[in-house]
Order: sequence, then C-alpha cells, then structure tokens
Amino acid sequence: MKTTSLNIVKFGGLSELSLSQQELINGGSIYEDGAFILGKTLKIIWIFAKDAVAYQHSLPANLKK
Repeated sequence: MKTTSLNIVKFGGLSELSLSQQELINGGSIYEDGAFILGKTLKIIWIFAKDAVAYQHSLPANLKK
C-alpha cells in the first residue's frame, strides 16, 4: 500500500486564527471557563456532602460519630 504525505505549504488553505475567532471556537473567555470549573467543583462538593450526611444518618446509633 502506497501512502502519500500532505504538503501543507502547497495546500495553502490553512491560516492562523485571530484571537476573536479562537474564542468563538472555544466557547468563550478564560473567565467563563473559570466560572464553569468553579460551578462544577462546588456541585461535586455539594453532592459529596449530601451523600456523606445521608450515609451518617443510615448508620446504627453505636457507629455514629
């Protein structure tokens, strides 16, 4: 089987995107990404705490702390 390599210089269709175009592709700025990560982290902490309380309530009286 014969393979050929792609000559990017000859192709001529690739160019660097501007900053505004990159933000459109990525879906927003660093602040929006940071807020998303913070929100997901807080949700994980909330779910963990809620499950921990439910687990403590399900234990018998002699095992509760």
